[in-house]
Amino acid sequence: MRSPAKAQDETRPIQVPELARLRDDWETWRGSAALPQRSALNPLALTYCLPNLALVDIEREPFRPRYRLVGTRLVDLWGRELRGRYVDEVYRFPVRSEVLAAYRKVVTTGEPLYNERLFNLGFRRLGYQRLMLPLTAGGDSVDQVVLAIYPSDRRIRVRADWKDLAE
Repeated sequence: MRSPAKAQDETRPIQVPELARLRDDWETWRGSAALPQRSALNPLALTYCLPNLALVDIEREPFRPRYRLVGTRLVDLWGRELRGRYVDEVYRFPVRSEVLAAYRKVVTTGEPLYNERLFNLGFRRLGYQRLMLPLTAGGDSVDQVVLAIYPSDRRIRVRADWKDLAE
């Protein structure tokens, strides 16, 4: 039986080394600006985490985040291609509400958001760590979000692994 995910305190230190490094890279891109420019993102410098990344466009009226680019590891974890799809098309309630609220928070605050999500799956607690980093196309508003996700158990490589490890 699946129970709702619980978010850990967002002030916790980042546990996954790749996510901590990505957060540091984001701070470098930002420099003294409020938001880093999208043009500062260099995929060749992100090979350490590229398979676990997605670049998400933010549409404002109505508010709808849309996956522009999705790393191969994330495609494997979801079990389908997400490129071009809207976040509200990918998730069901109540997860959809939580994910959209996270994007809204990043867009509103212009600050990174780190969460650890845990689920009760069968007799095990499994989950993932998520980092969301805002980018601008050249102004003061958040136009894109870099999303990085790492499963809490490194044995989870594809969608079926969630079920297999829960049993």
